Amino acid sequence: MLKFLPLGGGNDIGASSYLVQINRFNFLLDAGLRPRSFKNTPKYIKMFELIEDWSQIDAVFISHPHLDHVGSLPKVFEANPNVPIFVPAQSLPLIKMQIYESLTYQKRTKKYAEDYLGVDYSIDLVSNCLSNIKEIEYNKLTKIKKTNVTFEFWPAGHILGSASIFIKTRKGSLVYTGDISTHKRPSIPDLSYPSRKVDLLIMESTYLSSNHDVSPQEGFNQLYLKVKDITKKGNHVLIPSFALGKAQDITKMFVERNKAEDNPVPVYLDGLVKRITRIYSNLLGESMFFSLKDDSCNLISGIHNDVNEYKKFLERHPGIAIISSSGMLLDGSKSARWAEAILPYEGNGLFFTGYLDEESPGAKLLKCLSEKVISLNGENIPLNAYVDRFYISTHSSALELTNIVQIVNPKIVVLVHGNNPVQKVAEFQQKCERKINRKLTILKSINEEIIELGELFE
Repeated sequence: MLKFLPLGGGNDIGASSYLVQINRFNFLLDAGLRPRSFKNTPKYIKMFELIEDWSQIDAVFISHPHLDHVGSLPKVFEANPNVPIFVPAQSLPLIKMQIYESLTYQKRTKKYAEDYLGVDYSIDLVSNCLSNIKEIEYNKLTKIKKTNVTFEFWPAGHILGSASIFIKTRKGSLVYTGDISTHKRPSIPDLSYPSRKVDLLIMESTYLSSNHDVSPQEGFNQLYLKVKDITKKGNHVLIPSFALGKAQDITKMFVERNKAEDNPVPVYLDGLVKRITRIYSNLLGESMFFSLKDDSCNLISGIHNDVNEYKKFLERHPGIAIISSSGMLLDGSKSARWAEAILPYEGNGLFFTGYLDEESPGAKLLKCLSEKVISLNGENIPLNAYVDRFYISTHSSALELTNIVQIVNPKIVVLVHGNNPVQKVAEFQQKCERKINRKLTILKSINEEIIELGELFE
């Protein structure tokens, strides 16, 4: 008997955490926070419909270092300090950076969010939690002590340190994709799934309902041309970006493209993007990434919260592109400050490149372009710059997800990490069945609702 309970990130995106119960073995897949305000943690209280207390959680598996997948780890550790926490190779330095930064961000966010409900992690708790994490190499079959359960991390192609997770018991096996991308990404291992018998596939579905199938390179080519058109006139471009993964992909693409241009686009990095790019550089080396010691890109320093400092910097540096976190223009973030300085002026540009939570300032900006004003950091900002969105996705498209189903060839698929209409799920099921030439059960998960799969793992 297998039971699956999404505690967050089931039929939505954010605070991903899933309880899986296989007979007497209980484990969590991911432990995230909702990224827009850090006020929502997974609904762990719902676990006690299946288990008596936290001590019955036998293991925690983390797919990758994004905060919506790791941000609640200290909460889990506090409740069960003895639980083993397994993470993919090269992810631990990034997990540390993400969690410590979340504490700093929460302090900044309080002044902007009236309904702020922070997660009160002490530095000692975070430190102890991080010291309990076990980093595991890719494609290394690992046995969990005192159990008959083995697991393996497979490269997921999403960001550095991302993995899909293969878990095997005597009764059956499952794969949790985590966030996946089948497109080749700059500097990180491609998605790679070994041949294994898989009964259950727990699969992300971020873009299952989307019609866009533009490759990341095609999306970047479109972005680059627009950025160059603006900066060559001495105007400025802001590219709000997720600090981990997306920013490094885009920066690497700019660096490579600039090498072939007579008049390259000057690129500047700010916010958490700077520190995570340094980690990438240290982990990958200059041969796989790029050197931060030359003029490939520039790191901004010495600018704090006064918007006038940002405006003066732009006056001193005409015709530049700035890549800064957060990707959704969250209040209090560096990108929101840069937006205050860039949006009021005609000729400038602001370009989104990824997912936008529907309640985020970034999504609201796209919806109110005709109103010529946007609320950022508690202020009404004139909106005269050119704003657009380019798709440089680190997630798989609907077509690519059908290819994953074909590769894994599971008995049952459970969809997570996306709110997809029933009709879209039915269409996806039909496409998958044509790929594998047989009937296939595909279930849409709903937060806090248990899925029982009695025919599996008996």
